[in-house]
Amino acid sequence: MKKLLSLFILAMLLSAASAQRRLAFRPATHGFHFPNSFHSSVKVAGDNREAFRTDGLCGGMVLAAFNYFRYRVPIPAFGPDDMTYDVSVQVPAIATSTTSPLIDYIFHSQIATFQNVSAISFSPAFKPDYSAEYNKVKARIDRGEYLILGLQMRPGQSGFGHQVLAYGYNDATKEVYIYDPNFPDKEICICAAVENNQPVIVLKCEGNVVESRYKAMFEQQELFVNRISDRTTYDMTDNVVRNLNFAVRPPNITRATVATASNVDLERVLPFNAVYEFMNVQNNKMVEVEDALFSKGNKVQQYANYEQKEACDGHNQKWMVIPAGQRSGKNVYYIINFGFRKYLQAGNRVTVEPGNDQNNQLWVLELNNNRDAVFIKSFASGQYLQVPATRANDGEWMELGNFTGSGNQLFMPSRYTGYSNVGGYRPGSFRTIQPQYNNNKSVIITNASPADATSIVLNDLQPGAAHGRWQFADAGRGYFKITSPLGSGKCIDVRGTEAGNGSGLESWYCADQQDKQKWLIFPSVREPGYFMIFNKISGRCMEVAGGAVNDNGVRVQTYLFHDGNNQKWRLGDVR
Repeated sequence: MKKLLSLFILAMLLSAASAQRRLAFRPATHGFHFPNSFHSSVKVAGDNREAFRTDGLCGGMVLAAFNYFRYRVPIPAFGPDDMTYDVSVQVPAIATSTTSPLIDYIFHSQIATFQNVSAISFSPAFKPDYSAEYNKVKARIDRGEYLILGLQMRPGQSGFGHQVLAYGYNDATKEVYIYDPNFPDKEICICAAVENNQPVIVLKCEGNVVESRYKAMFEQQELFVNRISDRTTYDMTDNVVRNLNFAVRPPNITRATVATASNVDLERVLPFNAVYEFMNVQNNKMVEVEDALFSKGNKVQQYANYEQKEACDGHNQKWMVIPAGQRSGKNVYYIINFGFRKYLQAGNRVTVEPGNDQNNQLWVLELNNNRDAVFIKSFASGQYLQVPATRANDGEWMELGNFTGSGNQLFMPSRYTGYSNVGGYRPGSFRTIQPQYNNNKSVIITNASPADATSIVLNDLQPGAAHGRWQFADAGRGYFKITSPLGSGKCIDVRGTEAGNGSGLESWYCADQQDKQKWLIFPSVREPGYFMIFNKISGRCMEVAGGAVNDNGVRVQTYLFHDGNNQKWRLGDVR
């Protein structure tokens, strides 16, 4: 009887797991990080007058993002403030002007999405049935294919229609998972509903309705992840003849970049200035810290995805990946839980623990061939993080095992959010760096000396004093250089070749290639207005030595993160 019951439970678990399926594309990682806010001004060649104006390049953003994904190169890291949304278009040549290569690529991708007969399906005369179209989506996803979906507008709504990318489904609720460029970095679900006795299409995000402007969805174009070409421009005839699904190499990407996986820079695929969720590709479970005993929890387990749960508010499923330099020729990383503020640690059990400066808290990240998921290997044991191969229920303890390459060892990193704006920092403005609980102290250069190798210490706050004024200069890929105006510009630097606990900080001339001068900045979870500052060379955190946040002349140093108030900083405005 017990055996029959066990088989019944296993069958139920497998049935629940098969009700959902997501392919590898994730909006937060592979979609553009800016919204579909484009406006196209259309002019006839030789005439400066505007013939008409259109809004949005949704299909272009969808197809362009998918091409970055299938060519296995990272999506550009541009955010909303990095883009110019006005596009000037000349006809009949359909050429853009005064745009960047990326915007031109998106625009011509938009044109390409209408180069087949499916464009007529946006007409009100075409009345697709949701159930029939859902079944088409499900069949495509089950074959490993992606789709561009068209959405028809409801009567009374402005616009021609909308285009999104389908990459998954939930068969229990008949929902489709999509990348919608109107909602960057978010997973959106399409589902059917009825309003005023009329069928409508509802878009949801995290269970909440975000849009209901559409009346129907339909399959517009299937896309194959493994079909690529060397073309750099769209060609309708060539596409039809060879069925290449508009595979056009993204701009500024060389053939060599696309050709091999060995030259992939992990830091471009997985920018470290963001907080990530890690979902196992076999069972869609998240890597999380058990939250039953929030103040003492250390069990790392698999669990269904959630954003809000009791006191943990979902942060126990979110992780910071901090570069920790090189060991034995390998790049190694600390993986710190964002909610519990503890290090992922390998041992007889996988746990989170306070930082210990041992190899069992160092991890190697290896990309899979598609460059969309990672294997997480313990530097200490050489074994790989994995979910239990045959147990899919929530709460199962994460394991370590020898490499198999199976799905239970493969994790999809989804960018939860990024913190590259440093709390609304305005480029070019100055800030003070003040320790938590003592806003009367500030990080300064000793004696306001412009000389290199001058110690960085804590002292009384002197608003406006040059030696306590700091700018945060973009150092690329989410890193910052923290610069002073003294001596024609100095950077906060780790002293000499020090990289361990207690390494002192000093001012030094700013050098482009110096990782010692590069810093990752994260907010302190549940403590609004305070930040943690990690150094790239060692993965250690900026802190006041000995916790002496009330004393003058105390040196500022780096140390393993331990969530102390001497490691949390307020970045104050300097008028």
